[in-house]
Amino acid sequence: MKNPKSHQTKKGTMTKKTSKPENTLLPPIVPETKHGHEEVTLPEGVIDLGAAMRAALPQLEKMASDFTIHCQNIRKQMEGITETCLDHEEVNLAVDWEQTFGRSWQENKLVPIFGKCPKCELERSKSIVNDKWIKMGIPKKVSHATMENFVVVDSVPEFAKARTVAHEKMRRQLLKDKGFIILIGEFGTGKSHLGAAAIRYKGKGIFITMANLIAQLRLTYGEEGEREDFAERFQNTPLLVIDELSTEVRGTDIAPLLYRILAHRHDCGLLTVITTNEELDVVKEILGGRLVDRVGEDYVVANFIWKSARKATHENH
Repeated sequence: MKNPKSHQTKKGTMTKKTSKPENTLLPPIVPETKHGHEEVTLPEGVIDLGAAMRAALPQLEKMASDFTIHCQNIRKQMEGITETCLDHEEVNLAVDWEQTFGRSWQENKLVPIFGKCPKCELERSKSIVNDKWIKMGIPKKVSHATMENFVVVDSVPEFAKARTVAHEKMRRQLLKDKGFIILIGEFGTGKSHLGAAAIRYKGKGIFITMANLIAQLRLTYGEEGEREDFAERFQNTPLLVIDELSTEVRGTDIAPLLYRILAHRHDCGLLTVITTNEELDVVKEILGGRLVDRVGEDYVVANFIWKSARKATHENH
């Protein structure tokens, strides 16, 4: 009877064998001993970090214990020690414990370190923020201006309503984020405040008086490239506030440039704020018929009809 697991050949009988392919991806198995794995000899120059950590552990524990005692002693030594701000004597400075512990440990003696004065930090922060707005052209006197601190209350009901309407028109125009808003009223009624507040609300833009716009233009005379750059700066800023627009534009070379700037802004849907103490008909005459026709009805007027704060202050004195 033939063996089913073999077959005959001319040379004899061959037995069929099966074997599994060697898995070269598996890590080599370390032989077990009664105490765990056999110790592996590390190549020369390789450090056994585990053994090093175990050796250093007692020293680290002692150091931690010493530092804890050190911190406790420093706290006791600091009892009754205070420091006030040199600029704000009413402010007691808080101890910077982390710095005090660290420096005292390094120098092996008490080194009190106090934190910063919160009032000084607030003033510094405001100064940095104000510098940002001033670089955008906002006058220092209104660098604090926001939509929130614009005064809408007034003892005269008619004026209180007009203040609220002016504030609301500006708020809606900022949300619309395009077109023109013209603020008309006497000096000292808050037009510049609301113009500056618009830039602070948007976070970017240019605030410039009409007089400064004319003066800066004249600095570019004779330099065509500079004049082009000058115009583009005002044409493309996200928000342009032209403060104190007046009849001095008439008869000057600023009129064509002003038309170019404002027409471009209208075509690009960019927001522009104009403040003036002129009547609306005079403003339209200053801007010119071409621009007025081009803008059409894409503008809002807010009338600041209340009494000037500057006049009121003068009269009270």
